This record gives sequence, C-alpha cells and structure tokens, in this order.
Amino acid sequence: MSQVPPDFPKIYWLAWLLIFGVLEAWAVYTKQYDHTFSYWVWWILGSGDDSREWFRWVARGGVLVLLLWLIPHFFTKWEWFR
Repeated sequence: MSQVPPDFPKIYWLAWLLIFGVLEAWAVYTKQYDHTFSYWVWWILGSGDDSREWFRWVARGGVLVLLLWLIPHFFTKWEWFR
C-alpha cells in the first residue's frame, strides 16, 4: 500500500476551504443568495418561520451540540477536554 504524504491533510483542507470560498463568493457576487451556505443552514433549521417538523428540531439540536464542541475546540486545542 502506498502511504499518504504527510502534507496531504493540509492540502486537502486548504483545497476544501478554497472551493467553499469560491462557491460562496460567487453566490454573493451574482446575488444568488439562495445558493449560499447560510441560506441552506437557515432552510434546514427553519429559521424565520414557525416550523415544528421533527427534523428541524433534530437539526437545531445538532447545530447547537456542534457549536458547543467546536468553539472550545478551536480556542483551546482540546485542552478543555483533557
């Protein structure tokens, strides 16, 4: 088996961020706001309406849990977890 080059994760994440940034910038530049990442998150979460569907509550809980983990993760580099 071939080994993955040590810089592969860095290259992968930089490419992912670049592609995301280009798609997001293009949507904003062309004023197609319904193609932005924010729009799709708002749609999934049912932001701005009185949605009571179960999957929207699951998504809201998932985003909350993700943010509760992600914020300290980025600011402390897992030190809070140990």
